[in-house]
Amino acid sequence: MQIFTIILAIMGGGIIIVAYGIFKALNRLVINIPAKPVKINFPLKQSIEYDLLLSRTLQKLKDELNATKVLVARFHNGGNFYNGLAMKKFSVYMETASSNSTIPCMQDTYRDVMNSRYPEVFSHLVVWGDYICSDIADCLDTNFKNDAVKCGFVSVNLFLIKQLNGVEEGFVGINFRTGEVMTPEQRSKVTEAIPKILGMLNMSKL
Repeated sequence: MQIFTIILAIMGGGIIIVAYGIFKALNRLVINIPAKPVKINFPLKQSIEYDLLLSRTLQKLKDELNATKVLVARFHNGGNFYNGLAMKKFSVYMETASSNSTIPCMQDTYRDVMNSRYPEVFSHLVVWGDYICSDIADCLDTNFKNDAVKCGFVSVNLFLIKQLNGVEEGFVGINFRTGEVMTPEQRSKVTEAIPKILGMLNMSKL
């Protein structure tokens, strides 16, 4: 009888140890789940000031690069699928003004667009930090190529914007209506401007 009691005690202790181990593992799992971004509502005046700085920065890039259009697009969650996963989307947040009526307004069309529309382009952009296409005819992403042609862009160059923690915030687009191979100096101008652009998007001190 004593042996049976000892066996039950050992088994009970083993169950407790296993349960405790599972509890600790689940606890670590919960701790490692990233927190949701804190919603911040900046005063309108402050938001407008940063938007003005961003607009001037994009216009300066457009003038220096002699580009047709310079824009900033931002990644965001646009709702959830039935299984609960967030929809990954992007929207054009700001762009340089079109110089004539034949150059489309990107913000009107490219808002709440599923990232899955451009899988080839975005996979390259996220992995390598840019997507350079000096001749849109060479683009392997059919949707991206067709949309660029509709807008009249021959050369499209995208540069990734990342937060300091590595999260992808969006991208800068440099578009031309002629076949343009951006020089190293031109690309340096864009990469040098990206930290400033990120500061404006975060509405942080520059």
